[in-house]
Amino acid sequence: MADILADYREWRDQQAARVSTHSAGCHMWHKDCMIHRLADALERARLTDEEREAIELAIATWVCKPQLKATLRGLLERLK
Repeated sequence: MADILADYREWRDQQAARVSTHSAGCHMWHKDCMIHRLADALERARLTDEEREAIELAIATWVCKPQLKATLRGLLERLK
């Protein structure tokens, strides 16, 4: 996911600056707005290194149900 976000930032920085009229739902009509909205969602979904380390530590040290540990491992995999 990090590579696609880096590609997005590079693409975004190469776009010509222009003034447009936008609204809360403009991403449904403007493809560039949809791209920006998707990239923002991906950024928010990423874990920081500190968050990842905390989850890994929790998996290693918590005495909890195996299903919970599996869920947390799945989260780490999904958010790589």
